[in-house]
Amino acid sequence: MTKLFDCMAALEFEKDDKGEVCSKNALSMYSKDGEQVPLAYVCDCDGQVCASFYTQCLEILFHEMRIIILIHV
Repeated sequence: MTKLFDCMAALEFEKDDKGEVCSKNALSMYSKDGEQVPLAYVCDCDGQVCASFYTQCLEILFHEMRIIILIHV
């Protein structure tokens, strides 16, 4: 799981009509190679990083993996 966070370079946050960040809700992740990975659902990044963001990222990752496994079984 550490590779998930080591390879993450940036997050895309919700933006208002002017294109400016308007909340702490992440919509997608970017790898160090520039690959964009849209999140299955909005990730609230408010609060402590370990307690909120990492936990939500893992939950999203597990959710996506379950969907992929169900599709291919």
